[in-house]
Amino acid sequence: MYTESVAIIILILLMAYFAMRSEKKEFAGSVLPLVIVPLFNLLTMPSTKLLRMHLTREQLGGVNVAINILGLVVACVVLGILSRQIQSRAGRRIYLLLCAGFSAALTLVYIIKDIALYVG
Repeated sequence: MYTESVAIIILILLMAYFAMRSEKKEFAGSVLPLVIVPLFNLLTMPSTKLLRMHLTREQLGGVNVAINILGLVVACVVLGILSRQIQSRAGRRIYLLLCAGFSAALTLVYIIKDIALYVG
């Protein structure tokens, strides 16, 4: 899932870049927190290599799941902070629902992959 994480990061950064070029700076800043969950997933590879000799496979899977959940928590906190800039209550709710939903779904995919790889 590392290649997929890199692809997601590149796509989101491209969206932010083109939004900045078209002078939609608010949109560009609002999509950047979507990069947090894939970045945390990329952190699971070095952590697995560092801890491989000290932990069992199941424990490594647990560490990877914890890193991915931490990424989701950080992403949701950043989304909550950024949502305060949205004036309308409905707009704020939709932004949080879509962005947090995307982050949660992506985290769930990463967790299922980790459980299947290390535990199953």
